[in-house]
Order: sequence, then structure tokens, then C-alpha cells
Amino acid sequence: MTAVVRSVAALGRRIKAGFIGSSMRQQRAFSAFPAVQQGHDDNSGRHCDYPNTTKPTISLKAYREKYNALEKGARLRDGEEEIVVGRVGAKREAGKKLVFFDVLGGNDEVADRLQVIASPGDDFEGEFQQAVRPLRRGDIVSVRGFAGSSQKGETSIIARDVELLAPCMSELPLPNSLLDKETRYRKRSLDLIVNSKTRAIFLQRAKVIDFIREYLKKRDFLEVETPILTTAAGGAAARPFQTKAWAYNDTELSMRIAPELFLKELIVGGYERVFEIGKQFRNEGVDSNHNPEFTTVEFYQAYANYRDLITMAEEIIRGAVNVVSDSPILSVYAKGGREVEIDFSQPFQKLDFLSSIEEKAGTKIPEVCISKEKDWRDFVKSLGVSEVEELPLGHLLDEAFSVLVEPGLIQPTFVLDHPRLLSPLARWKTGAPHLSERFEFYFAGMELINAYSELNDPAEQKLRFDEQAAERDAEGRGGKAAGVMEQSYCDSLQHGMPPTGGFGLGIDRLVMLITGQSQIRDVLLFPLMLNDLKEAGSGGDGGGENKDL
Repeated sequence: MTAVVRSVAALGRRIKAGFIGSSMRQQRAFSAFPAVQQGHDDNSGRHCDYPNTTKPTISLKAYREKYNALEKGARLRDGEEEIVVGRVGAKREAGKKLVFFDVLGGNDEVADRLQVIASPGDDFEGEFQQAVRPLRRGDIVSVRGFAGSSQKGETSIIARDVELLAPCMSELPLPNSLLDKETRYRKRSLDLIVNSKTRAIFLQRAKVIDFIREYLKKRDFLEVETPILTTAAGGAAARPFQTKAWAYNDTELSMRIAPELFLKELIVGGYERVFEIGKQFRNEGVDSNHNPEFTTVEFYQAYANYRDLITMAEEIIRGAVNVVSDSPILSVYAKGGREVEIDFSQPFQKLDFLSSIEEKAGTKIPEVCISKEKDWRDFVKSLGVSEVEELPLGHLLDEAFSVLVEPGLIQPTFVLDHPRLLSPLARWKTGAPHLSERFEFYFAGMELINAYSELNDPAEQKLRFDEQAAERDAEGRGGKAAGVMEQSYCDSLQHGMPPTGGFGLGIDRLVMLITGQSQIRDVLLFPLMLNDLKEAGSGGDGGGENKDL
């Protein structure tokens, strides 16, 4: 297809779509090529005439780097011919015989941009009026030409031919003008085209995930994949999504709430360092920092304990901050929506779980509370926490901490040594069996990491699972189904699991905070959107132990 035919074919597509006003000149030009107008019909009579054989010879970024030393007004007519592709950005006409337009593309945080100079004459080999004049912002084009520079010294490509690869049928909003959040969430492709900030957020998210993956691989961790669809959900205290498998006689299945038990079985099997980056699913509340579908990284390291993991947590968090910012001081939105400044260059604070509650409550926790549930309830009730009778004990302790301590954890803070009641999968602390070797990491009033020394005593683990199952049954969360998975894990422990440290980090929440976003949906490419956009509930992690926040 010649350049003229290609140009008129593109023009015809736009007229048929009602995209270009069908002036007499356009109609005559279009009707002059009836074969192009009909396109390539398949047996259904549908048209399939969008070009798909054009291949760029160079990226926009590489082009600018290759030709950035040209002098003002230079033209390399006898030089190498290049083909570039991308989306038309700004377009400027300097009279009837000179058109400037930008081509945008690439995968950088700010789209790469290259200026195109097109003018009818010896340089342009196509039909200028049909190929260039109708172009508008948003069109996808290819440009064949040679290197040059504008009179102002801007690196450019001097067009010999311009081909429309895909027209933009709808008017695009002005750059960075699409502000309505509902529209941005529902029309993410438009959001990415128009808003450079959105584009940057998701490229930063990808870089954070790449950093975490490379951090672990450099330390000899093996990346693995474990099932998302299982016969039972275990590894955390949360309500799963459930379905049935038609091919397996309507067997009830759950989407995983955590990969923990599978990953620890791999430690039993002889892999000493494993990790998984993947999706978890929890059929619970939705709010500004909770989403039913979320991404985590979990890793397990044999012959390590929770103290070893504290060092790794600091390195991962500081490394992620370095990925998105040149400064260790970030402005973030804390829980509740207020903007705060976080300094990641300072040593991370360390707090004892129970001592932090005592400090905020202004009273000592009675020693009897360590072993008697009723006394725990009475104590927490005295602190002003409501619904203490309805909450299971593990949830009760977590609620007391959430109300009294969590909102004040603005600067990076490790919270250590949780009560064993809150940590059914963690090893008890040596010399203090009512506590566990566990830490959580907070900043901006939100939990990001949960880690602990793993319990590897099969008999003790079985007893703790039984306690969890009774709690799940009381809450109607399927204790029997989860028990099948937990029994399988206990059976594997019978073969011996080495001392192990386990770590879970919520990637969505981390990216939300360090990129300065106030809503978790701002860092999810395609967040779940209900028709009325009503957020169901106040969120929560289901209480209890959870490496996947």
C-alpha cells in the first residue's frame, strides 16, 4: 500500500467513525480510493484495515540520545532513516506548509517525547493534506523520516511519511486535568494517558516490586508459586472468598488468605530460603487502606529468628523509599487522612507491645491478665474499648493496641513481643512463654510488616490450631475446612522444620504511603468498583495473626 493509499485509508476510518467532519475535500479524497474504503473484508463482512506491520527502528528515548548533539536547524537528509511510533501529543500549525506535533511513548515515569516536523515539499513523500492535517491529539501514528533540529535547537524527526495506526475516537481531556477519582478508577487507561502523576505511581510501584524481588534473590532466596485456589484457607485469621469447582463435583474451594503454610512446608521440604510475591483475598471490610484483593511479599528463612528479620525489614523499607525518592524524608498521608512527614534516615524506634499499652493507658496491666481471659476483658473494658464481650480474646488485645497505641506510631516503629494469644503460628519467647517472638512494623499509623520466629513444635502447633478452629466456629468462619489444611501442615512438621523466621509485607499499602497517596485504590491499576461506590464497612484484617496487611 503506497503512502497516499495508507493516508487516505486512515482518513476513511475516521470519517466512517464520525471522528472528522466530512468536508467535500475529504469526501472526494476518500471516495477516490473505494478499495481502501472497503478495507479487507473477512467472511463476516467486517473491516480489518488498521495497519499492523509497522515496526519502529528506534525508541523515542534512544532517538533523543542519539541525535541530541545536532546544531540548531540541522537536517541529516543523507543520514540514517528512522521510524518512530507513539501517541500524538500537542500539535501546532505554523501556516499551511509547516506542522509541528509531539509523539509520546515509552515506559518511563514521564512519557518520552519527540518533536515531529512535517512540511509539504521535497522531504515529505506522502500526501501531506491527508496524512498530517487531520491528525489530532491521541492518535497512534508511525513517523518515517530523518534526524534534524528545530530553529530553537530541539531534537526532532523530519517526517517523510506519517501513517495513522489507530485513531483516537474520543476527545481527550487536557494533560493532568482528569481529577475526578471515580472516573480515574473506572477509566484507568484514560487516566494513564492524561495524568502523568498516575503513570508515575504505577511505574514506581513496579520498581518497588522489582527492588524487593532483587533484594531477596541476591540473598539466595528462591521465588516460588503456591496455590491461590485451595480446598481450605489457612495461615491467617480472616474470612475467605468461597466458590465451588464444577469439574470436581461442586467441591467447595476458597481463595487463599495467605500463602504461609505452603511456604513453610517448602522449608520442611529442604528449601532453606523461599519467597512469593502474589495476590491474597479476604472477604472483609473495605476502606482507604484495605482492599479485598491485595498484593504481598512473604519470605521464610531457615536458621533465622525475628531479630534477624528486623535488620532485613529496615533494609527493605529504606530501599523502597530510595526507589521512589532522592530524599529520605517523605510527606505521607497517615491513617485518618492527615499529612505527616516521615524521616527514614533516623533509627527506627522499637516498642514492647504490652508496655506500649500500659504507657498509653497510664496503668499497669495486672499480672493475672496473662493467664485469665476474664481479667483481660475487664482490663480492656476499663480502658474504654467497646464491645469487649463480643470480641474473641485475641481480637480484644489487638483492639486495645489499635485504639491506644497505633494512631501514634507515625515515625517508623517496630512493635515487639506480642502476647502468645495473638500469635498462634509464632514461637513463644524464651523465658516468657506468655509472649511470642514477633514484631510488627508501623509508620504513618499503619501496619506494613508482620514477622516472627516460626513455631516448629508439631504438638504445640496442633493445640493452637484447635484453639483457632474453635474461635472460627464461634464466628461462623469455617473452622472445619481450614482445619484440613492445618492438619496437613502439622503432619509436615512431624518431619522436622528447622528454626525459621517468617516475614510478610503489604506491597499495596507500602506503595500507597511512600508515593504520597491517601487511598489504596490509587495504587491499584484496576480497583474493584461497585455501581454505587459505597464502601462496605470500616475494614480490618480480621484480627489475630496476619503477615499480609
